[in-house]
Amino acid sequence: MKTFFNKKSMSMLTKFREAVTFSAILFICTISCAAELSSDNFPENNLIQNDCAGNIKIGMTIDELYSVVGKDNAKLIDAYTEGMFSPTIAIYKTAKQKNITMYIAVASKSNDFVVDSIEVFDDSYATTKGVGVNSRLGEIKASYRISRIIETDGGVIVTLDKHQLSASFKLERVKSVDSSSYQDTLRVKSILVY
Repeated sequence: MKTFFNKKSMSMLTKFREAVTFSAILFICTISCAAELSSDNFPENNLIQNDCAGNIKIGMTIDELYSVVGKDNAKLIDAYTEGMFSPTIAIYKTAKQKNITMYIAVASKSNDFVVDSIEVFDDSYATTKGVGVNSRLGEIKASYRISRIIETDGGVIVTLDKHQLSASFKLERVKSVDSSSYQDTLRVKSILVY
């Protein structure tokens, strides 16, 4: 039986098959890596500790922040705090989510932009002692030493002893003038890590 391919043609055909196989493997790897880095894969480490909330750490560059949360999940806004321009990044768990997971205050440092503070609104985040958004003032008192409680236009701010945790808890608004009368049932609306 006579073949249509000589040795040189067979060698070229083999190289072509190898090239196609390699290209297919490379394509599959690229797709799977892109899926792992997809904006819908928000990191699930939800522990609030000194200097960090989950995988977001105070002092990390904004480029590092984008690589952690996915640029599609972040939106640069002006929080306009204290009447001045205040660059802030709103973070969402997914690009389609409407509820903000956290705000990241941005600061300039050494010719780069870095995370200056983190305000967490998502109730899936909690401290090592289990205090998080929707926890109550009584839980904070039972878990931490409080350095001060003040009332602002936005609500009640509970600041912790900085040796325990560099954080403040923003509680729901109350109609009170005496800080000793705050009820232990007041709920946490957000946690500020600095």
